[in-house]
Amino acid sequence: MPDPGYEIEDFQYYTWRITGWSGLEKRITSPEFEAGGTVSIYLDFDNLKEAPAGWHSCVQFALLLWNPEDQTSYVSHHVNHRFTAEESDCGFTRFYDLRKLFAPSENRIRPLIENDACNITALVHIIKDPTGFLWHDFKNNLDFQLSIHHQIVIPQIFAQHQGFDLVNFDDRRYPLSAIPQFKVLKSETYRNFKCMAAKRFGYSAEQIRLWVIVNRRNKTVRPDILLKDNFLDMTIEKIYTKITTKKTYTPKQNELKFFLEVVDKPTIGIEIKSNMIEEMKLNLTFQQSEIQDGDIICFQKSLTDKE
Repeated sequence: MPDPGYEIEDFQYYTWRITGWSGLEKRITSPEFEAGGTVSIYLDFDNLKEAPAGWHSCVQFALLLWNPEDQTSYVSHHVNHRFTAEESDCGFTRFYDLRKLFAPSENRIRPLIENDACNITALVHIIKDPTGFLWHDFKNNLDFQLSIHHQIVIPQIFAQHQGFDLVNFDDRRYPLSAIPQFKVLKSETYRNFKCMAAKRFGYSAEQIRLWVIVNRRNKTVRPDILLKDNFLDMTIEKIYTKITTKKTYTPKQNELKFFLEVVDKPTIGIEIKSNMIEEMKLNLTFQQSEIQDGDIICFQKSLTDKE
């Protein structure tokens, strides 16, 4: 499983040995196993009736189905989930193709189920939730109306992800749910939010700068708008309104995404895609061409036939 970027309060694993596969019912439940108060597999939270009001548990988990005679023959999936009374289970409806379980496939030399037996393993990280709102979707919540959801990409997280652009945080290999999140009241000032973010990542407010991440028409995703000191006394709502009026920015409702720059340490470079080379139109201004921070302009000298 990838590094979640948060402090892990507990880590456990549990393996369920299954025999007599052909005679199993369509839906079965494993014996209970304990991991930070959570039991699984699909994953289910146990004993909802006795759970305290308003409880939640942020869990990063992986489920594996594997051949007990050959540990290299396995299939796995992982996900992040905020378990609540309304969302008390999480798993994979289409974990694997049933027809492929009993024969070698996908470079495996042995089948996943052999002699009618297999193992199912659950790996569970219980994630410490410093904000109280980690992985919260804020659906049907009055706070969705009074607050704005912030996601902050920090250099350490960007350095770990695979790809050339921030757009890759949107794919299922590295979901945005793994990125630090904040719920901030619209009436809060940017000064207070910046202090909150700095404290969360162990910096002083003077050490960090926040860039708004935008989706551009050329399909790239870049840090684009630097929130300078003249934003400090603005409310989050006013900043959101100001930013979302830009034609190049199309955010989800009540959501902002930022890149955090540490100004007194080397910052990572923002790479570009090799296939995103575009010829500039000389009759357009830089603004019309969407030339922004991170873009590279290349010039080529015209040569005569003799040269």
